[in-house]
Amino acid sequence: MEKNTIYITIIRKIKDISKLDVLKIGIIIFVSISLVVDMKPFYQGVDDHAFGIMGINFAKGSYTYTNELYKETGSSDLVPWHWVQTEGDYLVPLGSPGIIITSAFSFLVGGYYGLFYLGPIFAILFLIISERITTKLFGGFIGLLTLVLLGSDAAFFEMGTRLLYDNIFGLFFILGCFYLIKFFRSNKDNLILLSSVFFVIASFFRFHGLIFFPIEVLLVVGYFVVQNISTYRLEVTSHNILSKITFPKINGKKFFKISALMILPWLTIFSFWFIYNDYYFGDPLSNYYSAQYGGSASLLSSFLMFDPERLDSIIFYSNSF
Repeated sequence: MEKNTIYITIIRKIKDISKLDVLKIGIIIFVSISLVVDMKPFYQGVDDHAFGIMGINFAKGSYTYTNELYKETGSSDLVPWHWVQTEGDYLVPLGSPGIIITSAFSFLVGGYYGLFYLGPIFAILFLIISERITTKLFGGFIGLLTLVLLGSDAAFFEMGTRLLYDNIFGLFFILGCFYLIKFFRSNKDNLILLSSVFFVIASFFRFHGLIFFPIEVLLVVGYFVVQNISTYRLEVTSHNILSKITFPKINGKKFFKISALMILPWLTIFSFWFIYNDYYFGDPLSNYYSAQYGGSASLLSSFLMFDPERLDSIIFYSNSF
C-alpha cells in the first residue's frame, strides 16, 4: 500500500509539470552540460590561474608570500601577477577575499577537480536561481525569458567555464535584490536582514559591491517614509483660515529595528576592510589599489572623503561596476 501511494504521488507530480516547465528544464540541462563540457582548467587562464594558486596556498595555511631576494631589494619588479606589496617584506593577494576563500574550500573538498568545476557549478546555480526568482516575482514566461537571455549570453558562458568571481557575485546580488523586493512587498523585518547579508557576501567577491550600501539605505528609508505617511488633513474655519495640520507619523521603534537589521551585516565588511587595510597597508582607508597604483583609488575612502580626486575614483568604480 505504501509503495502504491508513493507511485501515485510521483505520477500526480509528473502530471502537474506543464509544457513550460519541461521547456525550462530542457534549457537548464542543455546549458549545464555545455558549461561542464566547455570547462577550462584554471591553469590555462590569467586571473583564474592566480585565484587558483591563491586558493591552494590559503587551503594549505599560507596567505602572504615573500622570498629572500624581495626582502633584500623590495623591488616591485619581483612582485608576481595579482600580488601587491604591503608595509612589510610580504606580498598579499590582489584579489577579493571571497574568491580566495571559496577556492580554498573547493580545493579542500574536491582537490583540483573542485577548482576546475567551481565556475560551472556556480554558473548553473546562477541560472537556476535566476529563473526561480523571476518566475516567483513575475510569472513563468518571464522566468523562461530569463533562461533564454542568460543561457545565450556569451559573457555568462565565458565566466561560467572558468575560475572567476563574476557569476558568483551576480548570484548573491540577485538574492539580495530578491529579498529586498520581498521586504517591500511583505514588510517582514527579517527579510531586510537577508537582503543585506547577500549584498555583503557579493561585496566580498567584488569590492564594487559596496555601492549597494547607500543604494539600499536610500531605498529602504524612502520606502519606510512612504509607508508611514498618513494622509494629512487641513482643517479650515468658516473664514477659510487654516486651523490644523496633521503631519506624517513615523514609528520610531520599527524604523530603528529595520535600520539595525539592515546596517548590521554591512558593519562586518567595513570592519573587515578597516582592519585588513590598516594591518597590511598602514591605513584603514587605503586598499591594495592605492598600494598598487600609488593614488587614492579607494572606493571606501572615496565614500567617506569627498574631494575632486576621490570623486573621480567613485566614477571609475561605477564605470567598472
